[in-house]
Amino acid sequence: MKLSMISECFQDESDFGLEETFRRMGEMGWDGVDYTLVPSVGKPVYNPFEDKNGFEAHFKKARAEMDKNGLDCVQCHAIFPTNREKEGVNFITDREVDLMKKQIEAAEILGAPYMVVHSINIARNYTDLDLDYEANMDMLSKFVPLFEKSNVKLALENIFKLDNLRRRYCITGSSTPERLCRLIDDINSDSVVACLDTGHSYLCGIDPDVFARMLGKRLKVLHVQDGFGTGDDHNALGDGNIDWRKFMSALKDIGYDGAFN
Repeated sequence: MKLSMISECFQDESDFGLEETFRRMGEMGWDGVDYTLVPSVGKPVYNPFEDKNGFEAHFKKARAEMDKNGLDCVQCHAIFPTNREKEGVNFITDREVDLMKKQIEAAEILGAPYMVVHSINIARNYTDLDLDYEANMDMLSKFVPLFEKSNVKLALENIFKLDNLRRRYCITGSSTPERLCRLIDDINSDSVVACLDTGHSYLCGIDPDVFARMLGKRLKVLHVQDGFGTGDDHNALGDGNIDWRKFMSALKDIGYDGAFN
């Protein structure tokens, strides 16, 4: 099993360029990279998707730097606004479809077999579940044909939502294994798999080992983080309450063959 790490930790929290980012990741002993296509937390950054002339060169350089440091791009993370309330519309726009086409092109340059896509989060607990399902199936119906024409698979991630009324996090349309499995099964495409975020699962009151067992062979991508179930903590393993022995046993039992990311 390859050990990988998200590149955003270096890209967003420092001024490292591609060369320094992947040199350090290689020196640390990582096998692979979960490549964030555009770091976007809190400060202006270079956006290759807005650079028509430099787009291809940027991702070819990223691929070359990973290769130079013995790193595989095991997966990448899409730019995608999951909170549709901010967008003011529940369904996917033509602009978002066009952007996804470019992201798939970037993933193919990087050699990434999977691209993580957040599910849309409309439902709060048991409200608006039908609308949430409809919006996610609309998204998948527009994105999946793009993936089916490529060498990249869409990895749909389990997400949570903020309940503003109760001032706490709550489950949404993909927060439970039953709901995530339904979305993947109903779209019925070999180009769609599951991405399990252990912290999101635990935040929603579901032990990650239980979630993994229910996903079974659908599970191909991981976002591994620890936490205390009160926030999306992104803590290192051991800095939280998740039972990692149970989780690793679950991965073994279902025959998980992806990266530990």
